[in-house]
Amino acid sequence: MESGGKYAGSMSRTIGIWCEHNFQVYSAIPLIEKYTPKNKVILFTKKQNVAEIRLRFNVSNLKVQAIEPFVYKPAVLFKKFFELALVPVDFSYVYKNYHVGRDSKWESLVRKLFFLKLSGEKVNRLFVRCNKLLFGSKNINSHFHLDLLISFTKVYYSHLIPSPDTLPHISIMESWDHPMKFPYYLKPSFNLTWNTDLANETRRVQSIDRVRKIEPLKFHYINKYSDMNVDMIISTISNKAYSSELSKLRDKKIVLYPSTTSSAGLNHEGEMKLIEELAEILINSSYQLYIKPKPNAPSGDYAIFEKHPNVIVGIDSSSPNASDMLDEEYHMFRYALLNTVHTVINAGTTFALEASLVDKPIIQLVLDEGKYLGFDEFCKTYHLSEYVLTLDRTLHFPGPNPNEFQELISKREMTFSHQLKKWITN
Repeated sequence: MESGGKYAGSMSRTIGIWCEHNFQVYSAIPLIEKYTPKNKVILFTKKQNVAEIRLRFNVSNLKVQAIEPFVYKPAVLFKKFFELALVPVDFSYVYKNYHVGRDSKWESLVRKLFFLKLSGEKVNRLFVRCNKLLFGSKNINSHFHLDLLISFTKVYYSHLIPSPDTLPHISIMESWDHPMKFPYYLKPSFNLTWNTDLANETRRVQSIDRVRKIEPLKFHYINKYSDMNVDMIISTISNKAYSSELSKLRDKKIVLYPSTTSSAGLNHEGEMKLIEELAEILINSSYQLYIKPKPNAPSGDYAIFEKHPNVIVGIDSSSPNASDMLDEEYHMFRYALLNTVHTVINAGTTFALEASLVDKPIIQLVLDEGKYLGFDEFCKTYHLSEYVLTLDRTLHFPGPNPNEFQELISKREMTFSHQLKKWITN
């Protein structure tokens, strides 16, 4: 346990950073680097991540703390009951789509029994009040006496987060769909999000009034390496799998397709059908189709496409826990890969956001309904439909014949990419 919010010497404050998953930990790296020189930082995460995080950071002022010893089961059960009994299914468009048809029988029964629901704007406020009243003595500040807490969405163990009237709390949006995806069950001192549209969405859906903007921390590797020569980056990568992969792509016209699904999730068969069509379109061209597997997807998901001489299947993730995110060479590889490719073809991933930030041509597909076994609908999520598919120069697919498609790639049209970059940074 930690005691005391103030430390002697140069450590002026004790700052907690809450990251339940490794994707959030990666986003927190700039904050860890900012605060550890003069403050004591406690990084709260799940037990399964602790050992890898300790290996990643060699910082004397950083303590990596597992969350599980402080989890209070009655509070977890109360949160589940609160959600089923009081949160309206139409809390948000995305929340409704997720829960309709997915709730178990007993969850649906509880929702129906408690038919009087809160209005959406009251959900977070009432939960925080109940949590403070019932479980206020169980929050982490009872053990660590923090001066500031910074959390990254999503926070599952929200009963461990003190109310902002007892501890200043900054909440940071980790992924662009989080404000619309679920109630935060928090009322932070203020929230940080990427741009004006997402700030307005946070105010409207989460009823958080104090919202400010911050650059997307999950893409901070792009800023870190943007001033470095790509060949120099490649030469410093010691991981042979990464370096050999990049060498294999050298002097080739690479068209990169980032996969949206995996065999462990939904609509994978439809995406496999799409990739097969892309491979066939490019089979007699000068281009190589590079399939980038989804992070944390099972190995071998796309091995079947290696039968095509013009297809390269990228490196699989080394861990289902996304531990690659804690490997700096992985991000060097990501940046070098982005800068090596000729064009990105995107269906339903946020990789297009990253590609736009390094000014790569992007062909954003708008898949015809009914053609891809449900994958076409899967790629029309709220945020893609609202902010991406509405931009200029998207491509309805299937559409052009192979020659027309190859000609489109050769043009390296930048209108869509520039508009997407402008939206991200607005």
